[in-house]
Amino acid sequence: MSKRLTILTFCILPFVLLLFLAARGNDDIRKVNVNDDYAYIAINQCFMWVSNNGDGSHDPRTDGSGFYWPGGEN
Repeated sequence: MSKRLTILTFCILPFVLLLFLAARGNDDIRKVNVNDDYAYIAINQCFMWVSNNGDGSHDPRTDGSGFYWPGGEN
């Protein structure tokens, strides 16, 4: 019994502890990125807001629809 306990304590337990600490360290890397950058495109009579986060046709000023026709630059 003493030999089994020694093997468990010195061989297996440090390996399990190392795996636990390695898995715990991954939580520190996850961060929330906020990079909402909106710009518009104006072609002929169309005016549309686009963003780098996947939003298309969303007006960040009014939080409503972002596609205007007839719109244009003015």
